[in-house]
Amino acid sequence: MRIFVIFLFGYILSQFFRSFLAVIAPELARELSLDPQALGNLQAFWIAGFSLMQIPVGLALDSAGPRRSVSLLMLAASPAPFCSRWRKAP
Repeated sequence: MRIFVIFLFGYILSQFFRSFLAVIAPELARELSLDPQALGNLQAFWIAGFSLMQIPVGLALDSAGPRRSVSLLMLAASPAPFCSRWRKAP
């Protein structure tokens, strides 16, 4: 059950990273003065980054194995959403 919860957390984190721009789009557009095209480009580059990371992640899974690769990637990605907590307000 423990391994299921860990992978569930990873799945939820992945879905968050894929969709958070759509949630914060109105505030992001207002604060950064982005028009719809610039906001769409931002989302496209974000998805392109996700797509490009498939290659090194796949190589890591093949060479180091899934246990090490997934563990290191989850340790690297997990703190990222919480870092905004220490962001200074404008």
